[in-house]
Amino acid sequence: MQYDQIGNSYLYRAAVARETITRQEVRGVMQRLIGKACSPVLAQFIEESDWSDAEIRSLKKLLDEKRKSQRK
Repeated sequence: MQYDQIGNSYLYRAAVARETITRQEVRGVMQRLIGKACSPVLAQFIEESDWSDAEIRSLKKLLDEKRKSQRK
């Protein structure tokens, strides 16, 4: 945590971006809950979801980008 002193008071702010912390926490939860058996959990999550066509396209785009980045 970072801060600035203003007179007798302190103004605190996060030292790490919210996106960075969110990414770390999601990774940690995934590792603790499912370890290496990710596919069955994701398949069930997808099956139970009620996503719009736009949300499905967005997810597919993310998966395609992930596949491309792993081929390099």
